[in-house]
Amino acid sequence: MKTEEYKISENAKEWKNISVDDDFDNNIFDFVMEEKFKLLNYTYEYIDRMYEDIANFPRKHELVKNKLVETSFELLERISSGNYSHNKKYKKQMADEAVSKVKTLYFLLHMIEKDKMISNKMIHKLRLQLDNISKCLVGWRKAISWNYLEEDIIEKI
Repeated sequence: MKTEEYKISENAKEWKNISVDDDFDNNIFDFVMEEKFKLLNYTYEYIDRMYEDIANFPRKHELVKNKLVETSFELLERISSGNYSHNKKYKKQMADEAVSKVKTLYFLLHMIEKDKMISNKMIHKLRLQLDNISKCLVGWRKAISWNYLEEDIIEKI
C-alpha cells in the first residue's frame, strides 16, 4: 500500500509531495545526508562505503568485520550525540571518545590490510574517508575547547 505525505517547502511557497512507501529507508537516508554538520556527513559516507566494501568479507574473519561495523556506528553515535548536545563538557567528552573510535578503526583497517581481507584499493578509500573524519574531529575538538575556555573567562570576569 502506497501512502503519501505533503510537506510545505522551506520557502513556504509550494507544497512538496513526499512518497512514503517501500523505499522509506532511502528517504530517511536522503534526509540524513542533508545534515549541515560536515563531520556527520563524512561519517555517513564512510559507513556507507564500509558496508559496500565488507559485503564479501571472509567468513573466518567475522569477528573483525563485526568490530569494524560496531565501532563505526559507535563513532557515528558519539559525533551525533556531541553535535546535538548543548552541554559543552559532554560535547568535549563525546569528541574525545570519537577520536578513540577513529583510532580503533585505523587499527582494524591495518589488521584487514595485513591479512588481505579486502583489496588494498578499498582499504585506501576507507582510510581517506577516515582521514577526513579525523581532520574534522580535530577542528571540532578545538572549537569546543575554545568555546569552553571563553565561557570560563567570561564567568571569571
